Amino acid sequence: MLLALPLAQAQDKKEPAFKLIQFQMALLKRGPQWTGESNTRTKKLETDQRRYTTSLFETGKAVITGRFDDDSDIRGLYILRTTSAEQAKAWAEDSPVVKSGHLVAEMHPWWSEDVMKKTATSDKSTRAYLAFLYRGDKWTPEKTPATEELQRAHLANIVRLAELKKLVVAGPFGDDTPLRGIFVFRVASIDEARELAATDPAVKAGRLKLDIHPWIVPEGFCPKPGSYARSANRCSSLKIMITVNVAGFLTDFANGESRIVLDSEPATVGQALESLWRKHVGLRDRVVNEQGQLRPHVNIFLNDENVRHKEMLDTRLPDTCEITILPAVSGGAYE
Repeated sequence: MLLALPLAQAQDKKEPAFKLIQFQMALLKRGPQWTGESNTRTKKLETDQRRYTTSLFETGKAVITGRFDDDSDIRGLYILRTTSAEQAKAWAEDSPVVKSGHLVAEMHPWWSEDVMKKTATSDKSTRAYLAFLYRGDKWTPEKTPATEELQRAHLANIVRLAELKKLVVAGPFGDDTPLRGIFVFRVASIDEARELAATDPAVKAGRLKLDIHPWIVPEGFCPKPGSYARSANRCSSLKIMITVNVAGFLTDFANGESRIVLDSEPATVGQALESLWRKHVGLRDRVVNEQGQLRPHVNIFLNDENVRHKEMLDTRLPDTCEITILPAVSGGAYE
């Protein structure tokens, strides 16, 4: 499990509010036209790509972009300021390197506070190290006392690394894939980044495994070491964040609320709904029938995917996610 840690300026006297928000991350991988060659055509493509990424920043679409300075299949990534997977995919696929087929974009919802800030326009770049955390050989979907204890140790280690002024960003992915989250280190070498990442208790236990890359990013965008150590301490005891969005007339049965953060840690969509009924009992009969089955005129989305395309109410939840309950506009059944 992973929990995104917020960025806070050390000089702030007022404790900032903790708020996870959803971004979309595009992993740019080698495509069918990739050659790795440097020639007139690829140099022009690089120039066009720089112009495009600049436009993403200037229009507020991109939080940060950067290339990987190694020979991995993933060549770089975008973090995009939108909750819409469809919109983010369109932005990523409009980039020259994707249009040309040199790269392909793999999309994932990603959660964090708004930790990466543009401080100044600069052509200079800096090197960080980005660690992807994947499900390890010992990963299981069940939540048990042992996994909860491991989660607490995982968070405590994040705090420790932040206080050492080594870790500058940590955040979970919101979909149900082997890719679980990222760490970003500002350290002297990839070996140091590997050593630090390997101290994570979930990595030691085999629930997570690491894939680390040198990441070249624009200067001034990546948080400085030590800038969120206090916030890491503040949120180390926070639980996984499950948010339920209620749409249409259903808000009438939720005291007018359209966005509800659950104070429990459900493992499935059905368990999340049971937590929601305890807060707003009137919603239950409008969403499910007497047998607890989803009514035909109501759709439930886990992030951007309809649970009818998955395991319905038995669909397992990623560590941090959004559930949206959406009644059909016409009142008709789901097609």
